Amino acid sequence: MAFKDTYTPPPMDGGAEFIGKEEKAELVASAVELPITGVRFKASTKQGWSDQYFLDCILDGEPRTLTVAAGSGVTTRDDLCEKLRDYFKTDKTPVPVTLRKEGNALLIDLV
Repeated sequence: MAFKDTYTPPPMDGGAEFIGKEEKAELVASAVELPITGVRFKASTKQGWSDQYFLDCILDGEPRTLTVAAGSGVTTRDDLCEKLRDYFKTDKTPVPVTLRKEGNALLIDLV
C-alpha cells in the first residue's frame, strides 16, 4: 500500500470555513453581532504576506473563522485581538462583537 493511501491530513486550524470578503461586507453593513469563541495568531512564512489573527466565531449557528491582518497599523484591532487571546486562555465564554469599516480598515467593536 502506498503512503498516499494511508495518509490522512490534519484538519485545518479551527476546522471552520473562512468568512470571505463579501460576507465581511455584509456583516459590516448589517452590524450583526458575532460571538467570538477563540483567537489564534499565525506569523506569515511568505515574504510580502502579513501575519494574521484567526478569530473563531459562530455565524448563522455554524462555526466560522474570520481573518484580519496583524501588525498592519490598526493598533486598536491588534490590541483587542491580543487581549482576547489572553482572555480565551482562561475563559471560554464567547465575546460578542460587531465589525465596522473606517477607511480601508476593518475594525472590531465589543458589544
